[in-house]
This record gives sequence, C-alpha cells and structure tokens, in this order.
Amino acid sequence: MTYHRLIRSLCGLGMALLGLIGLKPAAQAQNEQFIPALVYRTGPYAPNGIPFADGYADQTVADHAALEQAVAEGRIEAVRNR
Repeated sequence: MTYHRLIRSLCGLGMALLGLIGLKPAAQAQNEQFIPALVYRTGPYAPNGIPFADGYADQTVADHAALEQAVAEGRIEAVRNR
C-alpha cells in the first residue's frame, strides 16, 4: 500500500508541476479595450441578426473614426477600442 501511495503522490506532484509550467505570465495593461459584438449570424435569428450586426459594425467604425479624430485634435484622452 505504501508503494501505491508513493506512486500516486509522485504522479500528482508531476501533474501539478506540468500545470505550473503551462502558466503564462499575467497580461500587462494595454492602452486599448476589446468590446465583442455578440450577435446572431446563424440559426433561426439570422434574418434579423445579420443586418443588425452589419449596422453595429458600421456604427462602431464610425464611432472609432470620430474618437480617433477627437484624440488627434487633443479634445479628449481615451482608451482605444479594438
């Protein structure tokens, strides 16, 4: 029984070490923010979801352009959206 317990402990320790090796360093703060567009593009809601998604994407591009222009002119300070 002690041999079985030793093998189990070593396997657990090995798996824990492999898990630690796979860890990546914490992400550094960036000067941009990701905002996903959660819309329906497939399935039964697609007939209404696709036009909405296209309009949302166009509006986001227009907002981004206006924001970039305002930042370039020095009117505001902002965090970039991706």
